[in-house]
Amino acid sequence: MVKNTGELKKLSDTYENLSNLLSNFNNLNQAVTNASSPSEINAAIDNLRANTQGLTGEKDNSPAYQAVSLALNAAVGLWNVIGYAIMCGNGNGTGSGPGSVIFNNQPGSGTTSITCNRYEATGPGRSMSIQEFEKLNKAYQAIQQALKSGNGFPVLDGKGTEVKVEYTYECKQNNGSSSSINGGVNQFCQKNGSSNGVTSNGSNNKETQSFTFTNTAQNLLEQASTIMNVLNTQCPLVRSTHNENTPGNGSPWNINQSGNACQIFSAEFSAVTSMIKNAQEIVAQAQSLNAKEQSNQNAPQDFNPYTSSDRAFAQNMLNHAQAQAKMLELADQIKTNLNAIPTHFVTDYLAACRNGGGTLPDQGVTNNT
Repeated sequence: MVKNTGELKKLSDTYENLSNLLSNFNNLNQAVTNASSPSEINAAIDNLRANTQGLTGEKDNSPAYQAVSLALNAAVGLWNVIGYAIMCGNGNGTGSGPGSVIFNNQPGSGTTSITCNRYEATGPGRSMSIQEFEKLNKAYQAIQQALKSGNGFPVLDGKGTEVKVEYTYECKQNNGSSSSINGGVNQFCQKNGSSNGVTSNGSNNKETQSFTFTNTAQNLLEQASTIMNVLNTQCPLVRSTHNENTPGNGSPWNINQSGNACQIFSAEFSAVTSMIKNAQEIVAQAQSLNAKEQSNQNAPQDFNPYTSSDRAFAQNMLNHAQAQAKMLELADQIKTNLNAIPTHFVTDYLAACRNGGGTLPDQGVTNNT
């Protein structure tokens, strides 16, 4: 399980450390309004530049970076907590099903793989189909391998690093008449060639896929969004702790709720989805700040806010300050989103360490995840 408590504390601390951004915005606004001297405006601009560096150029001391990290952490952690119990397969509700597809480097129950072998019909509110699990798996592998390779992700104004993402899964088709249900499972291990940047190599009922991924906050959040989109649209069943052939409920997570995953984890799915959206907006604001920083100049010596050129300069500076303030507001909103998740779920699951193994976001998957 992913450990989120450290990131939450960092976010709280750094938010307090940089909360003066809002007052800096007010100072700049006053300086531009008074326009008594370019030196006053330049002083405010220097503060803005320093705060931009604090927001987009640092990790530990940036509430924006920590908020994005927290959102990613929550998405990966949520899957680590529930993935082992998700019912998935290629069945149609008849027979024993066509076989199984084993996805490696996934947080199984005491293993590093998840087996999709359900014979139930697939689709929203039922077992997750192999096709949908493939989407989720690709996104999960990209996040895990990028974070592990890069020891996290770059600062928000930094260029991404290229990572080769590679993962495997294995197909085990049943014998007999049921093997042909929905085309069987061997089809998923017979892909060869390249499509949409992904290279596939299927051999001996094993499939290896690889692609190049740029490790940036924006790209990682896109993958996290894919994970949440699959979960929110498919709403798969979870298996019972007593009988893997029957749907279960929320009891393994101390949740008094039955139904599919969207019903059991309604608060968690909603909160993490909102965290990802707010984190994506933080990154968008960071990109805007970085673009403005490239074009910033000192205030003109004869600054006059009533001329068109100087008024445009002043507006650009105000937009700069507003973007910083917006990033802080979004960082605070991500904290609020997390607080919408029941405390016991955050404490006992999302933020729990299990014997210290495989819990941090840059450690990948172990049999203790």
